[in-house]
Amino acid sequence: MSFTYNDNVPATNNNPSFDQPKMLENTISIEQIWEVDHLTFSSNPAGTHKQLTFHQFASPAVPGAGQPSVVYPGTSANQVDMAHAQLYFQHELATFLLSAIRAFGSFSFTDGATTFVNSYNCASLTVTTSPRLATVTLNTNCTSGTSFVVVPFINGGDTLTYTIAANTVQFTTGTGGVNKVVSFIVLQV
Repeated sequence: MSFTYNDNVPATNNNPSFDQPKMLENTISIEQIWEVDHLTFSSNPAGTHKQLTFHQFASPAVPGAGQPSVVYPGTSANQVDMAHAQLYFQHELATFLLSAIRAFGSFSFTDGATTFVNSYNCASLTVTTSPRLATVTLNTNCTSGTSFVVVPFINGGDTLTYTIAANTVQFTTGTGGVNKVVSFIVLQV
């Protein structure tokens, strides 16, 4: 996407009517540029963001004391999928990965449970009695391979183990795990 902009109008010695076509083109381009990521002039609330679009991977200089913080897309040396950007927030003291959370969810470890209490990027859930096993299938492409990290939690102090397979996580709990709430976060860089 590109926009035409004439930076030599209005010219000092020109009658404004002579430069009017170029000035009109500039005015149209300005609104079109705003329209890419913002609500435009006649919208309500005008000027607010619809989204942020980044052109390419970036590696900005670390902001110094008192300088503004930055958000940028980039890759890291330990990233599994180098073709897709991660989102970073950087200020003068540190850099933080904003896009590491790939999925999360919570469900009641009840026989026959098939719905999440809360979830993101989780396609399905199945729970079996023997063994007491819950299988969470993640949405396609929210992780790459099996090198993701799962951080599991269970209320009530029961044991909880998990195994990872491509696009799935299986949780197993002891016999006391019935009616316990399991929560988890899936992380990947």
